[in-house]
Amino acid sequence: EVHNYLLLFPIMDKRLKELKVLILDCQATHPSPRAGRLLEIGWAETTAGEAGTGAAVEVDSYLAGPPEQFEIPKAVTRVTGIHADSLKCGHGPEEIGRRLYRCIRQTAAAAGLDRCPTVIHFARYEIPWLKDLFNRCGSADPFPLQVICTHEMARRLLPGLPRKGLRAVAGYLGHSVDALRRCTAHVRATALI
Repeated sequence: EVHNYLLLFPIMDKRLKELKVLILDCQATHPSPRAGRLLEIGWAETTAGEAGTGAAVEVDSYLAGPPEQFEIPKAVTRVTGIHADSLKCGHGPEEIGRRLYRCIRQTAAAAGLDRCPTVIHFARYEIPWLKDLFNRCGSADPFPLQVICTHEMARRLLPGLPRKGLRAVAGYLGHSVDALRRCTAHVRATALI
């Protein structure tokens, strides 16, 4: 399935600066849910006006408790800092999905839209994980997110920037991203972008 990640959504009578959006990030062991495991997911509800003030965005972040037989590859632990012991207190996909769905409904309602306006950096990575999470939760609803990809925006708007990764784009805008790839830091950097 091919997605257009730079979707423009109707903003009704609200200014874009005031539109409530969901900022979302996932960390996993592999780009595909068929070959890997979700390790962490984080999200924040904010507006461009709030995120642009430089104030810290409040992020909900959850470690996902994988099956006991699962081993996290050393390379993944090295870049995320997440190891098997970290996941012992992780949340199940149903609980994470329930919490995320609640936030999605609230954000969409606040925006006056059927689908939740969502901002993700490199959405091509996160969308399969989000679809897998929604399927695990038994959701028969259509995919509830209308996604804007900041990586795709950077590719189009900053063609001279050699790299379009989160750290590079946030750095270009004057924001430093932690060395470890964790959802809280990535959600805040995406909000800034």
